[in-house]
Formats: sequence, C-alpha cells, structure tokens
Amino acid sequence: MANVPPQGFTRLTGSERQLPANARQVGPVDPQEHIEISVYLRDPAASQTPQPGQRLSRAEYRSAHQAAPEDLAKVEAFAQQHQLTVVETDPVMRKVVLAGPAAAGLPARLRAHRRQALLRASRQPGVDDDLVRAVRPAGAP
Repeated sequence: MANVPPQGFTRLTGSERQLPANARQVGPVDPQEHIEISVYLRDPAASQTPQPGQRLSRAEYRSAHQAAPEDLAKVEAFAQQHQLTVVETDPVMRKVVLAGPAAAGLPARLRAHRRQALLRASRQPGVDDDLVRAVRPAGAP
C-alpha cells in the first residue's frame, strides 16, 4: 500500500523517522491506548532576513519567534475536532503536546515495536490540511 496520507491531510516531508536497527514490530497499537503527540509549529519570523549587525534582546527574540496565536488556535481546534486533549502549550518553544486514544482520527497507522516501549508511525505522518502552513517537521529549525 502506498505511503499516501488520507484525504484532507497533507504529507509532512521531513517528519519521517527511521526505526532503530534492533527494533522489531510486535503488532498494531491498541486503539484505546493513551498516546501523546508533540506538534511543532513554524517560526513566524523564519522568512524574515535579519539586518546585518542587528541585535535582539531575549524578550525581542522571544516575541519575534514564538508561535503565532493563530497557529496555536488551529492546533487547538484540530485537537478538539479529533477528540484529543491539549496537554501542554509552549509558545516560545513553538510546541503543543496533544494526548488521547491512538484511534483519535490521526492519519498515521501506529505500530508497536519492541525496544523500550517504542511507538512509531508505520508511515510518514500526515498533517490536517488546515494545519499544514502552521506546523513544521520535528527536528526542523
């Protein structure tokens, strides 16, 4: 089966993760198992080119680079629509942690792998089309 996100979701290039070499799949995740997902938001100032020699105070940097309120609102709306709970919101880190059952309408098929209770998506994560401009792949700047 092709690695294609469901309708209404867009592939989030850069979010693929390789399993450790010694991990082995032990089966699908129980749909009622409680999981947490970290959503990383884009840097609203990333498209702006800093002026040479420009220095920002910590407060100025934080203000310019923290998550946009509208991006946070989109993630919260997504969570509510998919029966997920917002566990943590950190605008400065541009991170929102969502929690809920594994079957909460998420596009990735989750599989359990044996190696320190590891849960991994079995295909590349997809992002709700309404969120695609607000999020970034994990590990991206």
